[in-house]
Amino acid sequence: MKSVIVPSVQSPPSMLKLHDFCNRAVSGTAQDRPAATATAQKQTTFAIENMTCATCPITVKKAMEGVAGVTAVTVDFAAKTARATYNPRRTNAAAIAAASTNAGYPARAIQN
Repeated sequence: MKSVIVPSVQSPPSMLKLHDFCNRAVSGTAQDRPAATATAQKQTTFAIENMTCATCPITVKKAMEGVAGVTAVTVDFAAKTARATYNPRRTNAAAIAAASTNAGYPARAIQN
């Protein structure tokens, strides 16, 4: 019978810590688990001015998405509106409107 040598594999310390954390999170008590800090996202609809061609919504979308805390933007060219989803702890409707305005497309919040 032949001997087979199996190399020893060790996880780096960081992986062990992650593994222990995951095990505690799944099987531990509520005191062992980190507190949930999820922040509710907010949505605001904006009226957008000066959109005259099919590429204007791309500029508005990029400008609004460039604001820290904005997670999604949809622009409706026909309705001349944009809807932004954002973390209200990181930004607000005024900052998002200002980003569009600074890109040449004045925006104002019309619905929260």
